[in-house]
Amino acid sequence: MKCLLLALALFSSILIPSARAAALPYFETLRAQVLSQLDLATNGVEVPDKKLVSSLQKALTSIDKTQPDYASGAKALGKLAKALNRTSVSNVFAPVFESTVADYVGALMGEEDTLANRLAGTFPSKSKTAAESALIQLLNALDGANTNDDVVLAAKFLSTAAKNLSTAAKNVEKAEDAPAPPSQFNATINGAVLGNFNFTPSPAPAVAVRNVGIVAITGVNIKLTGSGLDTVVTTRTLVLNVPILDGTHVYGVAPSGGNVANVIYTVAQGSAGGPTSGDAYNATSGTVTVTMNTAARTAVGTFNFSAPAQGSSGTTASSDNGTFSVVWTE
Repeated sequence: MKCLLLALALFSSILIPSARAAALPYFETLRAQVLSQLDLATNGVEVPDKKLVSSLQKALTSIDKTQPDYASGAKALGKLAKALNRTSVSNVFAPVFESTVADYVGALMGEEDTLANRLAGTFPSKSKTAAESALIQLLNALDGANTNDDVVLAAKFLSTAAKNLSTAAKNVEKAEDAPAPPSQFNATINGAVLGNFNFTPSPAPAVAVRNVGIVAITGVNIKLTGSGLDTVVTTRTLVLNVPILDGTHVYGVAPSGGNVANVIYTVAQGSAGGPTSGDAYNATSGTVTVTMNTAARTAVGTFNFSAPAQGSSGTTASSDNGTFSVVWTE
């Protein structure tokens, strides 16, 4: 929908004389037409149409008093269309109103793009969620304005879009100030050899290192059972490799290939007096959703995966609730 709106707005800007180069409230073309119709209605006319002249003069006053912001402009646009559509020259103003609506749609689309790009680099937070919701509502309102032939109704949609823009802008600013979530690398691993396990790095936290084009996150969980020579050491390792790219992105999970994430899980168990057992799992499917800030060297996100055993255990390791929040080293 966003691409369609942008295409329509740009198409309109080519076919219809645009005031987009001018400042808000984008009423220059409309004002010029009002002055032109006033001139035609009063100069060289023996008996001017008082009702028409009055409507045009009121429209001119309204235009000149409109504050240069989206909300004020959209509100005034609806009132102007409602008033001038009742005059005998309504057909003259129809293409001007259509052009003005297109100007607003195009400009608000640009504002949405700017906010969306800023929001992409922020960490997950309530403010980010609120901003995303407001931007969706903004796009829906612009769709209503762009597809409505009634300028008065289109102006109402533009008013709604302006309110959504204000809400989104406030929440984007808050989201940009939100800190990264606490460091974590957790997942409930199901089905692997030695049974299900709530994985979290222990006794040391996960390590995140930047390699060529990726951030490699490695967590190790070591658990000791028994004592003395009967001590059993169970080592579980979880590795997540994610491409480095600023903003929020979703990657498929695969063992190798370009623009994909990798998940590797290994389990090993042994003791001083016995053989080592376990298996390794290299994920063949899943998704990773990550928000990266390369300036702060942070990666925050969620992941899920499914991985067949690489050895002879015949098991499959999987997880649908993985989370991570790390600061990597160069």
